[in-house]
Amino acid sequence: MLNVAAGEDGSGGQITLKNLLNADPRWRSAVHATTDGGTAALRMLRDKNIDAFFLMDDRNSDMIEQSIKAQVDERGRPVFKFLAINPPANFFAETDWTGKKMYQPEALTRGWFGGINTISVDAVFIVGKAWWKKDAATRAAVEQLGKAIDTAGSAIRAATHTPTDWIPASDQKK
Repeated sequence: MLNVAAGEDGSGGQITLKNLLNADPRWRSAVHATTDGGTAALRMLRDKNIDAFFLMDDRNSDMIEQSIKAQVDERGRPVFKFLAINPPANFFAETDWTGKKMYQPEALTRGWFGGINTISVDAVFIVGKAWWKKDAATRAAVEQLGKAIDTAGSAIRAATHTPTDWIPASDQKK
């Protein structure tokens, strides 16, 4: 049995790993997931208390750049290694509440991540209904953030290879 840290309860990593395990019964019987994440999971992995850490993060995040890539042993070799994720095709059929595909395959081809197949998931920025009750500066900041997200949308979708059937919520009819 492979012991894998999947992130804290309810995290994107934990939910995604659960969906991966459900996509293939062989994986379910081979993996035991724990609810550890972040630096605690990396420490457990380094100390050989777990076998792997399933992480959902940006490849340029502090976690990847400083806590993972920068870790080397006494010979200067990387302490951690990334493994490709090649889920079965039915995994990519998973949809959200709008019918949009939740996950897309992604091949990382350059630099430190070269040759790694992984998965991509769209991220969202969620603002509570009460944001408009805040002060004028907060309201203006949220409005500017919304405009920036809308402006960046097409570039983000191109860079993340978002499926063409994806429709942003702002473009959907209510």
